Amino acid sequence: RRRSGGAAQYTIFGAAPESPEYLKRLFEKQSGDLKRKEDELAKLLPNLSKMFETAGERPRVRFFEGKEGLITMREEFLKTKDKEIEVIYAYDIGGKIFSQEERDLYIKKRADKKVRIRAIYTGSCDEKLEPRPLTEGRIIPEKIFPLDVDIIIYGDSVAIASLKSSLMGVIIENKDIANSFRSIFNLAWDGAERYQ
Repeated sequence: RRRSGGAAQYTIFGAAPESPEYLKRLFEKQSGDLKRKEDELAKLLPNLSKMFETAGERPRVRFFEGKEGLITMREEFLKTKDKEIEVIYAYDIGGKIFSQEERDLYIKKRADKKVRIRAIYTGSCDEKLEPRPLTEGRIIPEKIFPLDVDIIIYGDSVAIASLKSSLMGVIIENKDIANSFRSIFNLAWDGAERYQ
């Protein structure tokens, strides 16, 4: 503490305290800045709201891991309301993951639920799948079109299962995405005709 002209002044760590008037002006300036930013935000909000509304429905995405996860995904396909599934799959790779018994059980469940399937699958062009109930398939040569994933389109959803390096899958629930994948499938379906 030191005296100057009869008034006591205090110094804290070498800095003199600010006068109350200065602190009041500083607070008023910060309040003014905040008010200006609030006004700018109010002007932007209508446009931001429009952008949010036109962004549409956000896709719902679910992840699955391991063989059990892929089995759970397969059960999801059978819940489709329109009773139709489109599939592009690697036949040989799937055969290494699921036993014949597991595959037969799934085929039976699908037939019991009357779910039809159109499938494009890889393999050698001189091999054909045995006829299955409610199934229409087209084979494509594995050497020309190698696949490491299965793609399944059903209802408003698309499922993608990774089968090679790690067993995992994802289901994307979104009508626009499903419809776009369905269009791609139909294009591939027409193109696969030449290999039959």
